[in-house]
Amino acid sequence: MAKCMNIATVLAIVAVVFVGSQLSYVREWAAITALARYNRLWLREQRPECKALKVCSSQPRTIAVVGNGPLSDLQRAQVEMSDIVIRFNKLNNRFCDERMDIWVLRFAEHAPLKYHGLEEVAHCKTEEALGMVKSVWFLDGVGEQRQKAIQAIMERWPLLLQRYTAQIAQQQMAALFGQLVGPGNPSSGWQGMMLALGCASPQTRIHLFGFNWSQRHWAKHDMDAEEAYARGLHASGRIFIHDPICGGLRACGNCSVVAEFNEDGFICANRSYGIGDIEARTSANLTL
Repeated sequence: MAKCMNIATVLAIVAVVFVGSQLSYVREWAAITALARYNRLWLREQRPECKALKVCSSQPRTIAVVGNGPLSDLQRAQVEMSDIVIRFNKLNNRFCDERMDIWVLRFAEHAPLKYHGLEEVAHCKTEEALGMVKSVWFLDGVGEQRQKAIQAIMERWPLLLQRYTAQIAQQQMAALFGQLVGPGNPSSGWQGMMLALGCASPQTRIHLFGFNWSQRHWAKHDMDAEEAYARGLHASGRIFIHDPICGGLRACGNCSVVAEFNEDGFICANRSYGIGDIEARTSANLTL
């Protein structure tokens, strides 16, 4: 009997030691996991584009990534309510004084000063847009030639020296596109969406407006593949797509007979979009 009790005691001690070692292992693993999570967060926040995002809002709840496709008045109101607003290149669908925290500019050899936008702003003046933004992302902004172009832009608009700028490597974005989507040249919109996703916390709600993935865009962009990828993100709840109310490239064709621009692909000067916008108003929820 005593021998059995001794064995039982030994087994109990062994069990306690084993459980204690496992608990220690669990605590150590939890600590390692937490440290890795912290390091990932720290590394993310050190990236230039993420610093630029934080300049706009330290803890954004909503980010509006606004492509240059048609926008209804309802969608414009939703964009205005966002914590951070990201817009692109020529700002084809932006009215004066509308929100814009980050301006995404893409390198192009044929563009004035080598970057789309700036001297090509569709409406208002470049100075008005620069006065609105807090940060600028230069896509394909790494390399000696790009740095010279950016320096020339800074000299042309000294106000940019007061803004946080980030230069994004084209090789990095092209590699990411190849891994996630397939071969091709990612559009400015896709890159802006992915940069926002990479910098924002999982709790941040990212909304896409003005993305129509039109085949009238530059032929080197695979718009079908980009749309399929974005739709997948939407289905998973990672982003929220607000579809344009018409199939126009920049505006709806039936906007107004007195509009400054109509079928040529630009926005209507009087903001009138016809019956489709009225139907959208009655069915959509204004809350982001």
